[in-house]
Order: sequence, then structure tokens, then C-alpha cells
Amino acid sequence: MAITWSNQYATSVPEIDEHHKTIITQLNTLHDQMKQGKGKQEIISTLEFLTTYTKMHFAAEEKLMQDYRCPVAELNKQQHVEFIQKVVAFGKRFEVEGASPTLTLAIQHELTDWILNHILKIDQQLKNCVQ
Repeated sequence: MAITWSNQYATSVPEIDEHHKTIITQLNTLHDQMKQGKGKQEIISTLEFLTTYTKMHFAAEEKLMQDYRCPVAELNKQQHVEFIQKVVAFGKRFEVEGASPTLTLAIQHELTDWILNHILKIDQQLKNCVQ
């Protein structure tokens, strides 16, 4: 299921919103690659990009929450660690299992749900912190 960016995901911090848009674009790319039966290397490359990019994004977001003393800063960090672990684990499973329907659905569902829930429940709290 592709994700469409909407203002409900906006945090009022342009840099963070741009990062989120890039992550969503990559999740959509991953979805399309798996749906089209793209090569294993293309999918692994996208998962690796997600790992690298989200680490950079998470560091920027965590610093911002810390600087503004956002009350969810520690919870945010914990959830970021969980996401990175999830992406890395999916990458390893994909290398071994390939694009099985079960794994493909799990990757799409879990990563998409995680990012949207995280943005809506945790990252949205940046609005109150930076204003």
C-alpha cells in the first residue's frame, strides 16, 4: 500500500518534514519494487538506503527534541532503535528468503505502519516543543 504525504504528517519543522517525505518515498519505492518482482539486489539496496537515511534523520530529529526539551525525546530514541533493528532484520531475512509473499507483506505492513504511527504519535509532538 503506497503512502501519500498529507499535512496530517507535518511537524512544522521543514527539515524533519522533508526527511519524512524522503522516507515515505523510499517506502513507496520498496513497495513498488516488491510488487513488480524486482531483483533481489534492488530491494536490498533500497532497504540499505532506508537504514542509512533513517539513521541520519533520527539523529537530527533526536537532537532537535533534545534541544527543545521535548517530553517524548527519550521514547523517540527508543523507537528509532527499534525501527533500525526492524529494517536490518528484514534486510537479512530478505537476503536469505528472497521475496516470499509472506515476507513482502510483512515488510510493507510493518515498516509502513511503524513510520506512520511514529510520525502521528511521537513526531507530531515537535509542534508543541518548537513553537
